[in-house]
Amino acid sequence: MKNSSKELAAALRQLGWTVFLAADDIAPKPGKVGWSAAIDHARDRSRVLVTIVYSPSMHREDAEAVTFELTLDDYRALQAHVCRPVRRPSLSQHLLLGLPGGVVVGVAALVLGSHKSFFAGLLIGFVLVIAFSLVAARRARAATDPQPNGSILCRQEYWLSDEGLRHRTPYWEGVTRWGGLVRVDETERHLFLMIDRAAAYTIPKSAFTSSAHAASFVERVRARLGASTAAS
Repeated sequence: MKNSSKELAAALRQLGWTVFLAADDIAPKPGKVGWSAAIDHARDRSRVLVTIVYSPSMHREDAEAVTFELTLDDYRALQAHVCRPVRRPSLSQHLLLGLPGGVVVGVAALVLGSHKSFFAGLLIGFVLVIAFSLVAARRARAATDPQPNGSILCRQEYWLSDEGLRHRTPYWEGVTRWGGLVRVDETERHLFLMIDRAAAYTIPKSAFTSSAHAASFVERVRARLGASTAAS
């Protein structure tokens, strides 16, 4: 198929067309810094863009690349992962949180009413404080969630290169050197490429074509991390 592409390009050139082949005529090469920008530049200046698709390319798994839409659930999965050493409040802690409020409301009810009012006020105050704390926690969480179709919750592309982990969205593009990655954490549904204790690139496993594809990607990332550590 590569020869067929070259033959087609040669035939078009004989007819007077200016032709480029992405693999041969674009510098830098795929995976290198500036490659995607060079492709975009060439595409924008082209009158016609021809894409040749053949059967093997439709079924090939690229073990060093993955593309997906990052969702709010994926984003929150990272939050839960990095916060897992912090235990959730226990029942006794919730009780201790609500008790002072219940006592305050109960005492106020006792001053203004009777002993029965005290116990009713104690219960009401306790429930109100617990409800307020839960609502406040949910509001705080919602306030820190990224906006839909923004620079985080959007289409994400990751691929491996000699320089490092390359990543691109519709709004930004960059590369993280292999020395900047700490480790790869894996859960049932996600891969977290950790760049610090509480920061990571999140990749849902559903983005891969198969479990073998995901395993191969992880293996290749860890191999490059190991090589980077050995070199340093």
